[in-house]
Amino acid sequence: MGFLLFRLVGWRMLRWAAAVLCVGCCPLRYRKTCSGVVALEITITIRSVDSSSPKEIGLVAQRMGETLVEVLGRTRGERMYTADWLDQRVRWHLDSTEVLGAVFVAEDSGGAIVGHTIVRLEDDGQGNDIGLFATTYVTPNARKSGVAIALLDHGERWMCGHGMTEAVTYTDADNEKLQKLFEGRGYVMSVMPNDFVKLTKDLVPTAWMDA
Repeated sequence: MGFLLFRLVGWRMLRWAAAVLCVGCCPLRYRKTCSGVVALEITITIRSVDSSSPKEIGLVAQRMGETLVEVLGRTRGERMYTADWLDQRVRWHLDSTEVLGAVFVAEDSGGAIVGHTIVRLEDDGQGNDIGLFATTYVTPNARKSGVAIALLDHGERWMCGHGMTEAVTYTDADNEKLQKLFEGRGYVMSVMPNDFVKLTKDLVPTAWMDA
């Protein structure tokens, strides 16, 4: 069992989140405080999406669409992909005959899914395999409580388990929230063509194996 202490700085306030991580089932308990007073406690579990549940797959797909709207604006975001395409994209990551990937969700103590991340292995174009975060999302009411960090850590653990030594994600140049999240976890940003940025981090598989 590993113990993680996350210090989260919000706008005009300081929040502390203490998390207890149990490798395997991954239950996480977060306690946020503001001015020394306990404001909220969230207990979540990071698990694989239920591949047999159209409802769960549809929810992840819907939130992929919400991510696009949040980052690009409603007009651009809604026009980029259809709901059916997004649904099929989630299912594609679960089809081992197509890709080595996974979809992880964060579930609170009441059974509500409050976040997700989608990962896969991909060729970087130079013959090297990398671990890719395709998308990451946390519901507004669960943000700044460590849920996103837990999802990233779980995704990195999955990548290390498949022998990856590099994790990457791509996002729009205007997506400052995601950029700050990844940079806070040690990712280095570089500018890409067409208003995109790339965030990269070297992984140390033995560090996860020893955790």
